[in-house]
This record gives sequence, C-alpha cells and structure tokens, in this order.
Amino acid sequence: PILKMRETCDEFMGVMAARRYDHLPAVLTHFGNKRDGVLELLALITLATRDLILLRHGDSVRLKYYTDRDSAEELACRFTTKSLLNLHSALERCADGLEANGNIRLTLMGLAVELGS
Repeated sequence: PILKMRETCDEFMGVMAARRYDHLPAVLTHFGNKRDGVLELLALITLATRDLILLRHGDSVRLKYYTDRDSAEELACRFTTKSLLNLHSALERCADGLEANGNIRLTLMGLAVELGS
C-alpha cells in the first residue's frame, strides 16, 4: 500500500509539474474512496510539496519525501515558488474539508478545479 500511495503521489506531482490540469480528475480517482486513505495521501503530497519548496530556496535541506535529491531538484525547477505555495495551501484546504466530514469525491473535484484555474 505504501508503494501504491507513493506512485499516486508521484503521478499527481508529475501532472502538476507538467501543468496538465486536464489529467487531474483521472489522477484523483486513484486516491480511492476511504477518507483515512485520502487524508494520508494528501499528507504525503503535502510532504512532497514541502520538500520542493525548500529545495527552491536552499541547498542543505533535509528531504522528508524524496529519496533521490537530483530528481527532486529537477522536479522543483519545474515549479515556481508561488505555484508550490498555492498547491500547499490548496492541499491543506482539501484536507480540512475532508476532516470536517466533507464528501470525498466533491472535495477532491473542488481541489482539481482550484488547481486547474
């Protein structure tokens, strides 16, 4: 299950880096329909986003999600700092909505709309 979650996280980050927002709904279907699993995946993506934000602004950053520093640096260069901060905020709002017992599918689609606009 951990590897599948990491694959989904990497797929999500790849779509965001490529700015292929039309692929977001398909990626979000891989999140599943269990609230705890979706929240765990959102936390993992938030951790990956944190790594990329820090890589854009420092060399001696201790990575928490990425194991390959070179590929993480390459991915970080495909984002602007502003886009990473916006992504981080959107992920937190999505997680907050789910924790407040929001509908999983609607909350994830709201995330896709927010990120795609």
